[in-house]
Amino acid sequence: MERYIFSALNTFEISLFENILRSLTKENKQSLLDLLTTQENQTLGSFYLVDLKQDAGNVSLESILEEIKRIKRIQEIGLPDFPFNGITPRLLEKYKTRIVSERPSEIREHKEPMKYATLAIFCYVRGQQILDNLVDLLIQVIHKIGKRSENKVNKKLITELKKVGGKQAILVDLAKVIVDNPDGVIKEVVYPVVKAEIPVLCVDTVSY
Repeated sequence: MERYIFSALNTFEISLFENILRSLTKENKQSLLDLLTTQENQTLGSFYLVDLKQDAGNVSLESILEEIKRIKRIQEIGLPDFPFNGITPRLLEKYKTRIVSERPSEIREHKEPMKYATLAIFCYVRGQQILDNLVDLLIQVIHKIGKRSENKVNKKLITELKKVGGKQAILVDLAKVIVDNPDGVIKEVVYPVVKAEIPVLCVDTVSY
């Protein structure tokens, strides 16, 4: 029985990897391979797999900017969403964890379907995690903004956040309204901007 179960799981995994591989363009695959660039060939200032594996540090402007660089690097790969639809979060996390535990040299040795599919899954899952981290970091920084007037730092933060599209755009509006109205009442100043999109974020922010 165990042999049949293992065979079925192996067949499923092969099919999954091949399906993801077929969804990737030549450019997607090259961008994924670029993450595995050996240290001696890396370009200063660029982000590679080792950088994407790292978590955000303590709450600070620098940690937020680093997270933004990570998510921008993942967005540059241009992965499609559809091959990951229908895959359970638990299974996605399993393959993401596999990449985390392996060295770039080990990943390069995998067969193409496994190599590209697991790298793509890693980037897909890691991108979602970084977005969540970015939200949490920004909320904590907004608390600090409300307590201290650091206009120069605030403007730099907002400028960097503008460069990242999609989900984070709401956070830019949130940061703007708090910077522009440091003495405003959150219910009157913040809710009109973010209530329709992210009520949970508003509730978290009210605790400030």
